[in-house]
Amino acid sequence: MSDELGASAARTVMDAARRAYDQGFAAVAAVAAAGLALTAVLVALMLRPRRGGTG
Repeated sequence: MSDELGASAARTVMDAARRAYDQGFAAVAAVAAAGLALTAVLVALMLRPRRGGTG
């Protein structure tokens, strides 16, 4: 299919594909970072010693 495109059109398609990949990767990285931060907060809360407890 890329053989049918001219050089200019192929370059445009490749640039668009790279941009889409970069944006998708950034979005997934942001969601993963938020999930890790939430997990860290939950773990910190769960491991905190309880006040006035018996154990």
